[in-house]
Amino acid sequence: MLEKKIIEKNASIVEDGQWGIEKASSLIPRNMYPLNTKPNIEAAISYFNKYAEDILPGYKKQLACNIVKNASRFDINVPDSVSIYASKKAGNKCYSNIMSRIQVVKTAQEKALAANIADRSKEWDAGKIVDIISDFDKIAGIEKYYGRQIKDPYITVFEKYAAIESDGSDIVKDLDLQSYANSEATYELKGHLPQEAIDKFLVDPVKTYKSMPDVQKEVIKKGIHGVIK
Repeated sequence: MLEKKIIEKNASIVEDGQWGIEKASSLIPRNMYPLNTKPNIEAAISYFNKYAEDILPGYKKQLACNIVKNASRFDINVPDSVSIYASKKAGNKCYSNIMSRIQVVKTAQEKALAANIADRSKEWDAGKIVDIISDFDKIAGIEKYYGRQIKDPYITVFEKYAAIESDGSDIVKDLDLQSYANSEATYELKGHLPQEAIDKFLVDPVKTYKSMPDVQKEVIKKGIHGVIK
């Protein structure tokens, strides 16, 4: 709340399209997060990274899109943790992210429905998939697993596999490392890496990964891509 007030206090004249979230209902009684200056945009990015889990999905999407749009005016690099929510097309991890819900739902009917949604996701636009996944998670009561065993609807839909370097190796994004450390890593890495390396990775996945030897990095990559055995 304090950071939000600082952002608003520092705003000068904010034109239409320069707010992170525009007032739309009783939930949002006024415009929030001015994006009219470089410091305000950087502060909004910082706020988003710290409190994204507390922002309602629809408003999270709006805030991310407006940050990306206004950041381009100041040549500000928007981190993946924000830009992923501003994507327009479903990422190539959408199917596997939906299928991961089979691990946490309780009934055979829910498992079958999750598999059906994953199969049909290729027919739908990204916005529709987000809405369907959001409804499914609420009805199945699995929202509590976000950031651990499954990913929230927006990351589920928009996340992409790592890009490829010129030498053919994967570019592992910070967001991929953080998401994996908060989900299946605790269980999957046992027996594949020394326990000390696992413990360090869980505490600081980005820094630890960068310091790992290549053979250990390959294990982490396989875990992120869902092919660890």
